[in-house]
Amino acid sequence: CISSAASDVYKRQNPNNGISWIKGPNNYTLEITNAVGQVIQRSSVNYTNYQIDLRDQAPGIYLLRLQAPNQTVQVRKLVRQ
Repeated sequence: CISSAASDVYKRQNPNNGISWIKGPNNYTLEITNAVGQVIQRSSVNYTNYQIDLRDQAPGIYLLRLQAPNQTVQVRKLVRQ
């Protein structure tokens, strides 16, 4: 389920060097915002493994929002070192 995928990212890859992976269902939307709320990435993900690349972003805290069809939005914190 999408919530366990978000938890996996949160627990295993925080803080990170800019690269994180999500394992989840085949169909969900992903949105990443920076600390001031600007959307820096928005994607429709149609495969089970997805790489998040924040290497071109400044170190800091980012919010990852995941939503699969007909499910609640899951929000997790990503820390870019």
